[in-house]
Amino acid sequence: MEKTGQFWGGRFKEGMDELMWNFSRGRKADRFLFPYDIKATLVHVKALAKAGILSEQEQRKIESGLKKILDLYNREPDYEEEDIHSFVQESLREIVGVLADKVHTARSRNDLVACDSILAIRDILITLKDKIRGLQRAILEKAEELSDVIIPSYTHLQSAQVVYLSHYLLSFISGFQRVVDFIDWTVENQYCPLTACAGSGTSIGLDAESMARELGLKAPYLNSMDAIANRDYFLDALYIMERVALLLSRMAEDWIIYSSSEFGFLNLPEGFCTGSSIMPHKKNPDALELIRARAGKVIGAKQQFSLLLKALPMTYNRDLQEDKEIFFSTLDELIPMIDVMKEIVRGMGVKQERINEVLENDYLYATDLMEELIKRGVDRASAHKAVGRLIRLSEERGMRLRDVDRTEREKILGIDLSDEEYRAIFSPKRSVDSKRSYNGTAKERVLAQIEYWTSVLS
Repeated sequence: MEKTGQFWGGRFKEGMDELMWNFSRGRKADRFLFPYDIKATLVHVKALAKAGILSEQEQRKIESGLKKILDLYNREPDYEEEDIHSFVQESLREIVGVLADKVHTARSRNDLVACDSILAIRDILITLKDKIRGLQRAILEKAEELSDVIIPSYTHLQSAQVVYLSHYLLSFISGFQRVVDFIDWTVENQYCPLTACAGSGTSIGLDAESMARELGLKAPYLNSMDAIANRDYFLDALYIMERVALLLSRMAEDWIIYSSSEFGFLNLPEGFCTGSSIMPHKKNPDALELIRARAGKVIGAKQQFSLLLKALPMTYNRDLQEDKEIFFSTLDELIPMIDVMKEIVRGMGVKQERINEVLENDYLYATDLMEELIKRGVDRASAHKAVGRLIRLSEERGMRLRDVDRTEREKILGIDLSDEEYRAIFSPKRSVDSKRSYNGTAKERVLAQIEYWTSVLS
């Protein structure tokens, strides 16, 4: 039996099997395309009128019907038709009668679904950008709030040098900004597939350039087959989401470690932690662990999508119906991750007493000692080896680096530093504020970063 709203069927003697019908119909993700299907169709109707396929009266009647459908069903309607496109077509037929059949002139569902998807992804990326901006602002506010806090930094998860906590936090703003920049590029560089039809174009003269402009797209696709087969806009969007997930996961991993009893630097907001069913003392960073876990799903989605595309012959194949399922399910994972991380950032505090204990680790200032020797004329290689020998001596004697005797220091370092000069090197504030390179962690550089991001994110 032929189904309501089908675009096809004359060639078939029998209707589609009910099992096949349910198996192949567009699912929830299809419904999200509804307003974009109306938008693309309105532009197509205008082009048909310009080409003489529709009269002005027919154009106005159809446009009125399409706007009525949009008002009636809002954003994501339920429907019984094969997909969202046949739903719109059938709804229009109920309003304007057989005149609706003219609307599908010089287009295919192939170029229509591509156009709908491009328009939807563009809006979604703009929304995603707003979400990222919100997280960036929360990080910036926390960086300003904790601008005097100094913490150790790490390489290989071993103590490295000291930095301002705000310098560490601002590094994530920079990372997210690169994602925002790519979002802007992606939004601005989308092309219009309309008039490509099923993949070979159409003999009916439609103004493709005008259609692209009206939809806010850069230009028409140059090649009709590319217009139908291409899904780079999905891949680009999934790549953007992957990069967001990677940054969120790295933040989560750091903060899981930094909030552990072994490190004890950060105090996570209780509303985003859980306890143990058996151990009364536990305060578990479950929200961060879930972000870390779900990041894997988001990262894997681009690979899943690539596998969908990897062996498809030109141009359209029904496999491509699954593109939206992958994309929207990934988006559903990512958005709550951003929202949760933003609230964790807002509620996060520091345990200053514990941080002060860790800052007593003399090895955090070994590089400062080396650079002091360099400033006094020792070449870098010799300075590096000398400080290394001094560290070995302190370890062998079970003493702190700062407590090595002046005479022994001079013998190893080759430079006579007074006790006052030497001990000053082991000051956290002196260490951070000496890093005045353009992108360094000195207070003046951190404040310059804060000022810059305040301007960008205002």
